[in-house]
Amino acid sequence: MIIAHLSDFHISRHGSRLTQLQDAAWRANGESGWETIRRVGDWRIQTRPPKRLHIHHRLRLVDDIGVVHRVMKVGRGYRSKTESIDMLLTFLEARERTTPQALAQKFPSTRQLERLLSLDPDNINLRFCAVAHAIRRAKPDHLVVTGDVTDDAEGFELVLEGFEPFFSTGRVSIVPGNHDVYPSPPLWVAKKYRKTEAAKRMLWATFSSSLGLPPSGSHVRVLERGVLLVCLDSCHRARVLGSASGLVPMGDLHEMARQLDASGKGIRIACLHHHILNFPAKGLGIAPLQPGMRLRNAKEVYAQLKELGFRLVMNGHRHVGYRFHPAMAPLFLSSPSSTIGCRSGARPYYWQIEVDRHGLHQVKECPIP
Repeated sequence: MIIAHLSDFHISRHGSRLTQLQDAAWRANGESGWETIRRVGDWRIQTRPPKRLHIHHRLRLVDDIGVVHRVMKVGRGYRSKTESIDMLLTFLEARERTTPQALAQKFPSTRQLERLLSLDPDNINLRFCAVAHAIRRAKPDHLVVTGDVTDDAEGFELVLEGFEPFFSTGRVSIVPGNHDVYPSPPLWVAKKYRKTEAAKRMLWATFSSSLGLPPSGSHVRVLERGVLLVCLDSCHRARVLGSASGLVPMGDLHEMARQLDASGKGIRIACLHHHILNFPAKGLGIAPLQPGMRLRNAKEVYAQLKELGFRLVMNGHRHVGYRFHPAMAPLFLSSPSSTIGCRSGARPYYWQIEVDRHGLHQVKECPIP
C-alpha cells in the first residue's frame, strides 16, 4: 500500500501564522507613528511618514487584533500612494475570501486556486488547498498527518473538505500537534481569541470523532496489506509557560503493546507529532539545542518501539524533513511543514511510503506544487 505522510498545515483565521513572531512588523499594537487613513470593516490601512534618513512613506494593512499582513513602501521608485492603497484593498479582498470557513464552503478548483495564489502567494490556507489537490491527484491508499493541523485550533472544516475523498472512506490517520491542543500563547494571540487547553481538546475531540477516530489518546489501526499503524498522542505539555515539548504517557505505550498483541501479525509503524530522534549533525548523533521542543521521554519511547520491532516512525513538529535509520532500529521519518516548507529552505513536500506486511519497499519525497 502507498502511505502519504504530511504534517504541520497551520491553517489559521486569515492564512497567516498568528501564533508565531514573524518579524519586527508583526504586531501593530503599541507602535508609534502610524496613522489610520482608512477602515474596511475591522481592518485598517495605516501610513507612517519617513523616518530620519529615509525618503519613503510606508503603508500597511492591519487586522482587528493588530497583526500586520502587508507592508508597502510609497514614493520615488515605488508605486504611488493611490496605487498602493488599491493593491492593499485587493490583497484584503483576497484574505477575506480565504478564511477556512469560506474555502471549506466553496473549495477552489485548481484554476481558481492559481488565481488566488497569484494575489496572495504566502497564504497558508491557500497553500493547504494546493496540498489537498496534490494528494487527490496522487491518490495514495492512506494519509498519515502528524499534527499541527491548525495554528490555533481554528480551521478544521477546511481540512475535512480538502481531504474529503479520504475521510469519507476512512483512509486518514491523524494525531494532534501542540498548536492544536496547547493553550493559545498569550503574548501572540489577542485575549478575545485565546483558547484554553480544555477548549482546544474539545474542538479536537469533535474533529477526531467526526472521522470515526478516538477523541483523545493513543490507538492502533489495522490497515490494508498487513500494516499495523500506532497513533501516539505526544501532546502532553510541560508546566512551563510557552513550552512546546511533549510526552507519550507510559500507560499509552503499555496499552499499545497489548493492542498490538491482539491485532495479529503485520509490519508495525508509528506516528506522533514530536520527534524521538534528531537528525544527527555530521553523522555524529549530535542533536541541536531545542529548548521547549523535545519529547521529554524520548529515550523510553525509543527503547519501547525498538523492542517491539517497529519498522517505521513518522513525526512532524520541527518543520525539518529528514530520514534517519540507526542500526537495529526503526527508520525515523520527519516531515517538513506541508504548507510552509522545510527549515532548510526546501519547498514543501510530503513523504510517500510503499509498505506491506513484508517490509518497506520505497520511501521518497514528493514535491507539492
